[in-house]
Amino acid sequence: MKSTVLFLLIPAAIGAAEPSSFEPDHKGFQAIAQPYFARHCITCHGEKKSKGELNLETQLQNNFLELTESAKWGEILDAVNSHEMPPEDEPQPDPEVAGEFADWVSGELARAEISQKSTRVVLRRLNRNEYANTIRDLLGVSFNPETFPEDPPSGGFDNIGSALSLSPLQLELYYDAARQLIDSAIFTGEKPPLIKWRFDPEESTAGADRTRVERGQNRILLNGGSKNEIINGFTVSRSLDWDHIIGFRDFQLEHPGEYIIRLRAASRTPTRDDVVKHMTPLLTQRAGDEAAKRNRPLDQKRLKNQIDHFKNDRMYSYGPARLTIEGTLDGQPAFTHEIDLDSPYPKGKNFEVRAFFTTKKAGLRFPPAYNIPKVLENNWIQRHEEFPRPEALIDWIELEGPIHPEWPP
Repeated sequence: MKSTVLFLLIPAAIGAAEPSSFEPDHKGFQAIAQPYFARHCITCHGEKKSKGELNLETQLQNNFLELTESAKWGEILDAVNSHEMPPEDEPQPDPEVAGEFADWVSGELARAEISQKSTRVVLRRLNRNEYANTIRDLLGVSFNPETFPEDPPSGGFDNIGSALSLSPLQLELYYDAARQLIDSAIFTGEKPPLIKWRFDPEESTAGADRTRVERGQNRILLNGGSKNEIINGFTVSRSLDWDHIIGFRDFQLEHPGEYIIRLRAASRTPTRDDVVKHMTPLLTQRAGDEAAKRNRPLDQKRLKNQIDHFKNDRMYSYGPARLTIEGTLDGQPAFTHEIDLDSPYPKGKNFEVRAFFTTKKAGLRFPPAYNIPKVLENNWIQRHEEFPRPEALIDWIELEGPIHPEWPP
C-alpha cells in the first residue's frame, strides 16, 4: 500500500522523440537558387571575381542548419529583398523570379530554425506550487515544498516542461517528502476524539483582541467587535473596520483533518424606502450647508437628482446579507467561503461550511461581504456607520471535528 502511494507522489519527467531531422531541399536548390545565381550573381561572386570575398560557386552550401551558412543565406536574402543586389547598373531579374528565389530562401531558413527547436513531447513534472496543490487535493494534507529547489524559469514561466528537469537530488527530496506525506495521510491508532467548541460573540466584553476564552488547552482570542450592536443575543456585523469584525484566533487543534464551521445567523435587510427615508434629510442638510457656505440659493434640481439616485438605482434593492468565512493557518490565508444569510431576523438559521485544519496555529474571521458599489452619489456616506445596508446578525459559532465518516479514513 505505502509503496504504491509513494510511487504516485513522485512527479514524472519523461522525454520522448528526438528533434525532427532537417532534409535539405536539393530540388529547389538546383531549380531555383543555382539558376538565379548563374544569371544574376556569379559574374561578381564566382571563381573569377569574388566581390566581398563571397564565392557562390564554392563557398555557399545548401546547408541551412550550419550557423555560418545560414548567416550567408540571410545576408543574400536581405540584399535581394532590399534590391541592393544585383546593383542598379546590372541587368535586373524579373520580379516573379526574384520573388520565387526570396520565398525559397526564407522558407528554408524558417524550416531549418523550426527543426533546430526542440520538438520533444514532454510529460513534465509538477512544479512546486502544483505539487503542493495536488497533495492538498489528493491527500488533504497541507504541504510546503520549501526544501525543493527553485523551479527554473523559461520564457518567464516556471511550468515549462522542457525546463523542469529532475535531478537525483530532487528525486531523493521527493521520496523524503512522500514518506512524510504518507505518514500524515495514513492514520493509525484510535479515532481522534471529536471536539465541539461554541463561541458567543458577546462573550467578548473587554473589546477587540482583549478577551480570551478557554477551549481545551487553548486560551483563544475572541473578538465580538467592541462597537457591534447586540440585539436579543445576536451580534450585528455591518462594517469592515477592524473593531467590528467578529472572529477568534490564536488556537491550535490537536488533530488535523476536516472540520465543520457552523453558525446560527440571520439577515436584516433595509428596504428601498428605508434607504430613501434615511438619506433624504441628510442630503437636504448637506445641500443647505453647502449653499450657505457658498452664499447662494439651495440648488433644488441638484438635490432632487441626488435623492432620485437612491430612489431609482437598483443597487439599493438589497438582497440578504452576505458573510465571508476566512481561515488562516500559521498566520497565512488558508481558505475562504461566502454564504448568503437567507434567513430574515429574528428567525435565524444554521449555516455550515467545511474546511481542512492542520495542527498549526489557526484563526477564523467572519467579515460582512455584501458589496455596495461606490459611486459619486454615495461615496461620502457609504462607509458611515448609519448608512442603511444589509446586516449580518450572528448568534453563535461552532467548530466541530475532525470529521471522519469511517475509521481508518
